Amino acid sequence: MAPVIEEFEQILGLSVEDKVPYRYSGQRTSISTLAGILKVHPIELESKMAFKGNSKGIPLGYLEGHLRRLAEKEIGETFMDVLALTLEFC
Repeated sequence: MAPVIEEFEQILGLSVEDKVPYRYSGQRTSISTLAGILKVHPIELESKMAFKGNSKGIPLGYLEGHLRRLAEKEIGETFMDVLALTLEFC
C-alpha cells in the first residue's frame, strides 16, 4: 500500500500546500526537459519511452522504480517532482 500525499509530506519534510498542480496545456514537453526534471540523462530517458496508441510517454513502472531509487537516496526535491509526474498518470 502506497503512502498518501500527506504521508509523503511528513516523510520528506516538504509541504505541497500552496503549490499549483500540474495542468496539461496541450504542448508536448521535450525529452531534455523531462530528463532535467527526473535528473537522468536524456539518452537513458529516450530509451525508456514507450508508445501507447499515438502517444509517446514514460511508462508508469519506470517512474515508480525511479521514485524508489530517489527515496532510497533521500533526494527529496527530485522525488516530489517525479511523484507529481507519476500522479498525472494515475
